[in-house]
Amino acid sequence: MHASARVFLKEIIDYAGLFPPAKLPLDQAAQNYLDASNDSGRLWMLRSFVCPTAQLPELATKTSRPLGVAALGTAVTRLDAFMPQLDADMRLIRESRAASAEAIISTYEVALPAGLACTQLGDVIEPFVEALRNHGLRGFLEIPLSRSWETDVSNLGQAIDAWRKKSIEDERVKTGFDLHPLSLKMMLGIKLRCGGLKPAAFPSDAQVAHFIERCREANVRWKATAGLHHPRRHWDENLKVWHHGFLNVFLAGILARTQRNWPKLTEILADRELGDLRFEGDRMAWKFWECDKREIAIARNEFATSFGSCSFDEPVADLQAMGLL
Repeated sequence: MHASARVFLKEIIDYAGLFPPAKLPLDQAAQNYLDASNDSGRLWMLRSFVCPTAQLPELATKTSRPLGVAALGTAVTRLDAFMPQLDADMRLIRESRAASAEAIISTYEVALPAGLACTQLGDVIEPFVEALRNHGLRGFLEIPLSRSWETDVSNLGQAIDAWRKKSIEDERVKTGFDLHPLSLKMMLGIKLRCGGLKPAAFPSDAQVAHFIERCREANVRWKATAGLHHPRRHWDENLKVWHHGFLNVFLAGILARTQRNWPKLTEILADRELGDLRFEGDRMAWKFWECDKREIAIARNEFATSFGSCSFDEPVADLQAMGLL
C-alpha cells in the first residue's frame, strides 16, 4: 500500500464494540480488540478500546494482556451534576488502575450538558483539565446535537483556545518560562457525533463542515464517533438517511488543516464515490488539492485524531475492497 494511505489510516479506529448496533458483551468485545491487536496486518489501524467508566472495574477482571482504553464518562443533563459525576468517573478510573495494570486508560471522553453558555464553559474547562492532569489523561468534550449546536461548538472551541492562552500566560508569570503550546493542545479536544439510532442523530454535511472549520479556527484537536462504519457515504435503508464516510470526514479534516485555501468541505463530505481521492506513494490528493505524508501525519496527530466504531472488521474489509489495503 502507499505510504500516504498508511499514514492517513494509522491508529484511526477506536473500537467501540460495547455500543450499538453491535452492543457486544464486555468479554466478547474485549476479546475482539485483543484479537485485532494481535493481527500484525491490522494492528497499526487500531487505537483504543472504548469503555464506559461504569464498566471499567469489570474490564479490569477480563484482560490479562495490555489493552489501551478510552474511558467514556457518564453524561448528565444539568451543569450542577457535571462536576460530581466527573469526580465519580475519576474514582472509577483510579480503582480500575489499582485493580489491573493491563487496562491502560489514557483518554477520558464525556458529553457536556446541552446549551451551556460561553461563560459557563469557562467554569467547566479548568476543573475538567485539572482532573485530567491529576490522572495523567487526555480528554475530549462532546457537544450534544441541539438547535444551538453550531453556536455551542463555536463557543467550546473559543473557550478551549482561551484556556490554553491563559495557561501559557499564567505559567510565564509564575516561572518566567513558556509552556509548550502543543502539550496543552494535546490535552483537550472536542468530539463529533456523526450518527446514532435515529435520523435526527446524524448531523448534516454543513454541520460537520462547521465543526471542522471551528476546530481549525480555534486550533483544537477533534475525534469522531457513531455512524462511521464505512469509508464512503452509504444509504441506510432502515433509517432512511445517508451515513457519513470516515474517509470523507478525515479527508475534509486533513485538507482543512494542511491547505492554505482548502476546498469546500461540504463537497468532500457529500462525495459518495471518492473517485477523486488518490494515494500516490508519499502523497495524497483530492481533485486539485494535495499534501505529503508528513503533512498528513501532523494533521492526524494534532487535529483529526480517530473515530469510534462498533466494528473493526467492517472498515478494514471495505478498505480492502477499495484497494487501499
